[in-house]
Amino acid sequence: MTDYSYACYLSDLAVDASYQKQGIGHTLIQKVREEIGPDVSLLLLSAPSAIAYYQKNQFKHVNNAFLIKRRPF
Repeated sequence: MTDYSYACYLSDLAVDASYQKQGIGHTLIQKVREEIGPDVSLLLLSAPSAIAYYQKNQFKHVNNAFLIKRRPF
């Protein structure tokens, strides 16, 4: 989701386990970056197990985010 001006939120980047480690996720991220251009920030929420993956893909871990969690089911 993006306003093409300031920020783009990348929601749910997922690659089937049998296709991982083939560059698919990296390519998807690159395609999004090409679409939004260099003047739009790309942000996402990461599962704890994927933090290292996103750091490898040029995302910086930030501490200035805020969250109101959805209601539990």
